[in-house]
Amino acid sequence: MHFRTHTKPESRGQAGRWQSPYHDTMVDHDGHVGTLLDLLDELGIAEDTIVIYSTDNGPHANSWPDGATTPFRSEKATNWEGAFRIPELIRWPGR
Repeated sequence: MHFRTHTKPESRGQAGRWQSPYHDTMVDHDGHVGTLLDLLDELGIAEDTIVIYSTDNGPHANSWPDGATTPFRSEKATNWEGAFRIPELIRWPGR
């Protein structure tokens, strides 16, 4: 998610202690991922489904403190480690 977000009006203020459009939209995003995982469970196909969640690149230079590169050097659009170290989550309950 980019540091400039388009938070829905009804989602503003839901992040609790961390009040910002970024955090509120991240709560929405997390809910969407949870809805997908719940649907796989309800359909009975979660055991046979690999879900891979990843990003395309490291954070942008001006995204700190919401999505910084610490402890890695630099950011998106560079060849430094901060540009390509990305989060990735894998879910495969059957394994």
